[in-house]
Amino acid sequence: MDYAPTGSPALKKIKSEKHRAFLIEYFHLRNGTKAYMRVYTKSKYDTARANAPKLLAKPCIKQAIAEMDEEFWENRQQMRGETLGAVHNLATSDINDIVDYDPVKGLVVKDFKDIDTRVIQSLKQTEVENKDGVTRVVDVKLHPKTTALAQKLNVLKMTDPREKLDVNIEIIPAEILNEKSDKKDKEG
Repeated sequence: MDYAPTGSPALKKIKSEKHRAFLIEYFHLRNGTKAYMRVYTKSKYDTARANAPKLLAKPCIKQAIAEMDEEFWENRQQMRGETLGAVHNLATSDINDIVDYDPVKGLVVKDFKDIDTRVIQSLKQTEVENKDGVTRVVDVKLHPKTTALAQKLNVLKMTDPREKLDVNIEIIPAEILNEKSDKKDKEG
């Protein structure tokens, strides 16, 4: 598991093992619903969405989060590798990490417990009734790769963060690349 500050006196005072596990998951994810689902593995999404804010509202949980954040900032030098890893995940994310194709159902979103949801900017699933039955529509948008790549370069100190990094990605059909390559071969 990734680094989590566990020296917090408030965290040590929490008697429930599940609550401590939730805090550590929440520290990493900053998503109460997902953290709840990882700890309470049999809970459904709606249950997690309802219970996570209740848990986060408890004073002892708030205090533990504040202390964990403080410890994290005191030890931030050690966290550069994890931060770079998260940015790398964003930069190299792929839609196939999020969805599978099923010949019958079409695109199917993978179980949230098995994917890094930090790469998802938005996700919408709807079912539309039509004359052929019900059609599932999945709309997934990942965070922009160019932004993550720019952040990665800044973390690696390969660019000056004060400079605007302008990244243009151009998709060139293979036929055009082959034509250019053939021309160079004939010229050279």
